[in-house]
Amino acid sequence: MEEKKVGVKGLGKKKTDESEHFIWKDDIKVPCGSIIASEHEDSPLEYNEYAVYDPKQVQARSYVKV
Repeated sequence: MEEKKVGVKGLGKKKTDESEHFIWKDDIKVPCGSIIASEHEDSPLEYNEYAVYDPKQVQARSYVKV
C-alpha cells in the first residue's frame, strides 16, 4: 500500500474497447464491450485490476451475472 493513496489501478495486457463504453449516473464511464489488446504488452496482469485500500470506500450498486 502506497502512502497517501486511496487505491491503485493495474493496467493489463487486455482491455475493453473504449468505443463500447457508456456513461452512467454522474458521468461515470463504465468499461464494457469487446476485449482487445492494450498498449501494455509487457504487463504481468492479463486484465486491468483495481484495488481500493479502504473497504469503506466501496459500495456495490449492482451485480452482473455473466
